[in-house]
Parts: sequence; C-alpha cells; structure tokens
Amino acid sequence: MNAKRGVIVATAVATVFLVAMVGAVSAHCNQTANPNCHGCCYVNSSNGCIWCYECGDTVTQSCTFDGNLTCPCTSWGLKIGADGITIDGAGYKITGSVNAPNCNCNITYVSVENTSSAYPAKHSGIINYGSPGKNNTVIKNLEIENFCTGIGLRRADYTTVIDCKIHDNGKTGALGSCTHGIHMSETNHCKIERNSIYNNTGTGTGCTAGGDGIFMYGEAGPGKNWGDWNTIKQNHLYNNRWSGLLARHKCMHNTVEYNNASGNGFGGIVPLCKMSKYWTIRYNVISNNNMFGLKTQGSYNTIECNTIINNDKIGLEIVSSAGPPPPGGHGKNNTVTNNTICGHTVKDIKTTAGNWGNIFDENTCDTPGACDWNCNNLISTYYDYDGDGYYSKDPAGCTCNNTLDVGSCCNPGLFNASGAGTHCANCDCIYPGPGTDPNDCDDSILGTPINWYCDDDGDGYISSTPSGSGAPGGMPPGCQLTPGDDCDDTKPNVNPGATEDCYDGIDNDCDGLIDGNDPDCVVPTPTPTPPPEEVPAITPLGFLLALISLFGLAAVAMRKMYKR
Repeated sequence: MNAKRGVIVATAVATVFLVAMVGAVSAHCNQTANPNCHGCCYVNSSNGCIWCYECGDTVTQSCTFDGNLTCPCTSWGLKIGADGITIDGAGYKITGSVNAPNCNCNITYVSVENTSSAYPAKHSGIINYGSPGKNNTVIKNLEIENFCTGIGLRRADYTTVIDCKIHDNGKTGALGSCTHGIHMSETNHCKIERNSIYNNTGTGTGCTAGGDGIFMYGEAGPGKNWGDWNTIKQNHLYNNRWSGLLARHKCMHNTVEYNNASGNGFGGIVPLCKMSKYWTIRYNVISNNNMFGLKTQGSYNTIECNTIINNDKIGLEIVSSAGPPPPGGHGKNNTVTNNTICGHTVKDIKTTAGNWGNIFDENTCDTPGACDWNCNNLISTYYDYDGDGYYSKDPAGCTCNNTLDVGSCCNPGLFNASGAGTHCANCDCIYPGPGTDPNDCDDSILGTPINWYCDDDGDGYISSTPSGSGAPGGMPPGCQLTPGDDCDDTKPNVNPGATEDCYDGIDNDCDGLIDGNDPDCVVPTPTPTPPPEEVPAITPLGFLLALISLFGLAAVAMRKMYKR
C-alpha cells in the first residue's frame, strides 16, 4: 500500500515537473459540452465537437478565435505545437500580464535567467521555438497586447505574421532587454506583412536594447545560416521605445520594403550589425525618429527609393571600418540610389571612417557632394505598394482596410521636382499623382484602368483611338496616354502623311474627308477662252452694194481731180 502510494506520488511529482519544464499541457476546453469555453477554436474531425485553446495551451490544430483571451503571467499566451498551424484572430485580442517575472530572455523555462537576446521572453502572446521550431505557421487578424513580447519566434522558419495589431508590450527595468513587439531569433524565410506594431517598450541601449517593434537576431557559420531571407513589408512601425526594426548578429539577405517607420525612440530601420549583408531596403517612408532614419554597419546592401525625412539628427548613416581596406572591414560596397533624405539637424547622409566602395547616385539631399538634387521644391511621388499595376490613391496615412485596420499603404514619397522624372523611371512611381488604387495593400482591389494609344501598324503615327487599357504600369513600350492622329491604326497606308486615293472610299490622309469630298481629289474647272469675234458673211447683194459704193467713191474723186 505504501509502495503504491509512493508510485502515485512519484508519478504526480514527475507530471508536475514535466508540465513545469515544457509548459501547460493542451488541456483545452470542449465548447460543445461547455458553452462558456472560449479561445482559439476548431472542430474536432472525429466527433464534430468544438474545442478551444486557452491561455497556456499548445496549439496542434489550426484554430480561429471566437472571443478575447486574457492570460496570467505564469506562461505564454499560446504556443505553436505542430507544423502548418494557422491561428486566425478574427479581429479578437489576446492580453497578457506585462508585470510578469518572466520578461527575461528565457523562452525555455529553465530556472537560470538567460540574458542572450537569442532567446525571446517567456511571457509572449504567441510563441514558437525549438531546435528547430515549428514551420509554416500563419498568425493573422490578431491583436496582441500587454505581454512581455507580442510574438516570440526561434528557429521557426516560414512563419507568416499578417494583418495583426501588436502594441503596448514590453517591460522597463532589469528584465526589459528582451521585450519587443516581434522577436525573431534565427528564423529564415518568414514574412511579416501588413501589421501595425507600436508602443512596445523595454530597457537598455545599443543593439541589445529592448523596445523594438521588430527585433531580428541571426547567426552565420557552417550549418548556421539563420536570420536570413525574411521579408518585412507594408508594416506601420511607430512609437516604439527603441527602433521600428533592429537587426543584429549576422542577419543577411533580408528584404524591407513599403513600410512606414516613424516616431521611434532610436531609429526607424536599423540593420546595425557589421554582418548585416545583402539586404534590400526600398520604398519605405522613414520619418520623425528620434536619432536616425536608417543606420547600418553592413555591406553589399541596396538602399533605394526610400523617403527618409525629418528624423531628428541623421537621415542615413553608414558606419565603415577605418581599415583594413576591402576585402576586410565593414560598411562597404553599399548602393544608395534614388532616395530622398532631407530635413535633419546634423546631416542628411553621414559616412564614417573608410567608406569603402559605397555608391551614392541620383539621390535628393542637402549633404554637399552626396546628391544630384537638393531638398528644395519637393513633390509627392506615388508607388504601387501591392504590385497590381495601379498606384496609390490616398495622399497619406491610410491603412490596409483589413480586419483590424492595420498596416501601411498609400504613403507618398517625396523627390526633387527636377529629378522626379528620373526617379519614377527608376523606382516605378508616378507624379504629381495621386493614382487611382483605393487599397494599395490588396492586389485584388484595383484602381481605375487607363487607356493608352500606340502605333500598332508601324507607320510612325500614334492611334487616335485607344489601343488598349489597363493598369498604368501595364502600358506597352512606345505607347502614350494621349490620343495620336492616326485615324486607322490597322492600315499602314492610312495616316496623316499618306496621299489621298480618290477612288477607294477611305480617308487615306486622316483629314476627315473621303474621295471626292477631299480637296485633294477635286479637278479644278478651267477658265473658258472667249471665242473669236465673228466677221459677218458677205451676201451677193451686199457685194454689189459695196461695189457700187466703191465706184461711187471713185467717180467723186475723179470729178474733183478734173475741176482742178
């Protein structure tokens, strides 16, 4: 009896220990049996019952929220427990307890605090970790607030976070160095798109500080290419304590595009590590951040088509090593082109030390010698954020018109008016605009098609009637938006330079007149020559009278001669 009791006690202790080590078992509730059960729910395929995951559960079936969840500080919100999981927030909210003692960098529940920023905070709204973590997760339409970190990922590849609102997470004080909106540690091929990430806080300074909207941590080396090939797109990253986005420790090959990063305490977009290589940073609006717009120590990055304005001190800073020269060193061989970088109190563009091989071309700024155009006479430029061929309609500040009304779209760029033509040729934009796309986050919502006019018959004259229509970006080369003067662009012998054929029933020269009605075809009427004056015919009687008259005249002349 005592032995059996000992076994039971030992089993219970082991179970408690196991739960403590791995987190709460997925003891999710049965809503079919208990109508008060709510959370992230799914239908059990074996019995048709509705089951719901609650705070602290491990999710092994895709689920949809049916209400808000409020979670205690003792665990995570929800943990991803299988590949291919989709969590659909359906517009609902998961709220944590930000005063938790579990805001340290310790996702694995060990008793000793791990201070490395490679490990997201334990008390996160959604957590996905492991060696590796679970892959192909989708988190969408979910609001996450008041956790240490909103979403914590470690080695969880191909994760998508889309259309979420992640805000007011983090903690100040000793445990706040690992608190962020999204903490991505050693993850590859993830997509963070169309989210609003704001008011997240933390503590510390430099590249290990807490309070970033998005924090990325990577690794490089044999078998350790982590933190690579991620896409950060169309997010609104604002009012975070440190940076909108900050990356450290060898994150490479990442794309950051079409984001609005503003009002952050340190910088807007900051791939700070010396090993931040091969990034593409383009089409972002980066403004009103407290120190920097964009700062990097990395190399081989492409920085193009961004609008970086009114950040407090420096717009763009590239920190290069003083030596040795390439192939060693950092902050080298970056390409900076077609950006507007204006309105900064220290410098629009700052380069330090060696500045090895960095190329600056066709930019607008007020840094002497760094740009082709200055910051005078800036005009708005409108881009195609969703790639559907239609350019943004709204002038500023619109969201993606999704479930939580989040993300960033339609934010116009700026460029010097004299260089705007070159800029839009290189960056695929229009000016002065705006365009016609009412939702430039969604490629299924199109703008108003335009007509274009081409020379389809190759006679050198543009058609006077539309040759086609569609998105502005779809106009074929050589065509134009205004009508030409070719009245029939299917016949190369019909155009304003042709000769009118007066007998074919066609307006060959496009003057609106056909055949005999065309002045070119009317034969002018010649001026008639007056007939010669007629000489009266002489009749026999007339001849006789003339002869008598002649003889009479002769007789008179002879009498006068005899009288003399």
